[in-house]
Amino acid sequence: MVRDLLVTDVVRGHRPAVSRRTVERRFRAATGLTPGAVRQVERARTAAQLLAAGDPAADVVAELGDCDEPHLARALRSYVGRTVSQLREGAGGAIALDLDQRLTS
Repeated sequence: MVRDLLVTDVVRGHRPAVSRRTVERRFRAATGLTPGAVRQVERARTAAQLLAAGDPAADVVAELGDCDEPHLARALRSYVGRTVSQLREGAGGAIALDLDQRLTS
């Protein structure tokens, strides 16, 4: 895996003084994903943690700015590999660590 400090800065919310295309190209080279895909994964991970803690799906949708519950359900199945029910039951094991921790360690 390639370590790129620009990628770490972008994940932390900084806006580098390079073009959006440069950010996307370097991000993809370092992670294999686009910045948008990483944001989707992070949003799904956060939603999974909130749901596992017992938050209602409607509240999670409102908090994270997802369009609606079906979109949230699809993102969870796609990125976390679990349904809302599985998360509430604690099925499937631990949820992955924070992406920011993985990129900076």
